Amino acid sequence: MRLGLSVPTARPDGLPLTGDMLVGSARQIEEAGFDSAWFFDAIGRGFILPDPLIGAAVAAAVTRRIEIGTGVLQVPLRNPVELAHRILTVHLISRGRLLLGVITNDHHASRRRRRHGVDAVVSLRRSCCLWRKGRLRLS
Repeated sequence: MRLGLSVPTARPDGLPLTGDMLVGSARQIEEAGFDSAWFFDAIGRGFILPDPLIGAAVAAAVTRRIEIGTGVLQVPLRNPVELAHRILTVHLISRGRLLLGVITNDHHASRRRRRHGVDAVVSLRRSCCLWRKGRLRLS
């Protein structure tokens, strides 16, 4: 069995998370022997969480073993090219430890945007790296 923890998104007193707390939380998750650290996304839900890809990049930079995951990144709400670039950057920083969980929806407006996002990821992938056995490998 593999176990992971969600990285806290706020301090116990409800105030926003600080950079030092994010770094400390990621290190503590790894030191405690967990297999992964997870970052969640919330846009348009009445509250905002820190950006999961930035959090994932920070956690990846200060850990060596654990996998770093996003718990359903809301793809349709982001610019597809910029998102593909950010995902690749986190993949590189994490040295392949990124677990990318995404969600889309079926609204007509997001279908067109989602298609462009898939095209952007495929284009970026072809230009700089290869997929092998379901994993991103740098060429």
